[in-house]
Amino acid sequence: MLVHMSDRDSEAFNLSKILEPILWSYAEDLDMYLPYSDWLALKKFKKVWGASAFKGADGPMRFYSNPIHYIRNHEAWIQQMTKIYKEFDRFQGLIITGWSRYDHLAVLCEMLPVGIPTLSMSAETILAGRPLDGRYEKTSKLLHCDAPYKPGFAYGCEFPGKR
Repeated sequence: MLVHMSDRDSEAFNLSKILEPILWSYAEDLDMYLPYSDWLALKKFKKVWGASAFKGADGPMRFYSNPIHYIRNHEAWIQQMTKIYKEFDRFQGLIITGWSRYDHLAVLCEMLPVGIPTLSMSAETILAGRPLDGRYEKTSKLLHCDAPYKPGFAYGCEFPGKR
């Protein structure tokens, strides 16, 4: 919405000083779904955020996590943030969300316990600032198993809610 707002309207309400816009995308290819022009349209704001997800954003009927989708999204966010942060006085950071419903009318999906491994791998990827190519040492140590990089269940892991 703010991307399409005129500079005149933004200035009239002093929005650049009171708002911190968030660009959300759960896509694996952010260059396609979150073009550079969207970021440039927000240059009038001093602070901006990005937002991703570690669960609940991959379809309405998911009962298990699809880690590779979320990992690729976070790798794409690393690329976007690396290119974009210089355009703003302050790129605040990345909000990592975890949805329990795909939309307001949907049934519950990807409950938190099945998303824990994906959350851990996503955080490890973002903190590393680069793709980890399936080598999630901190996640493996934390969950006491090989990081479940493929869709499905986390077999052999030890963490609350694993069953």
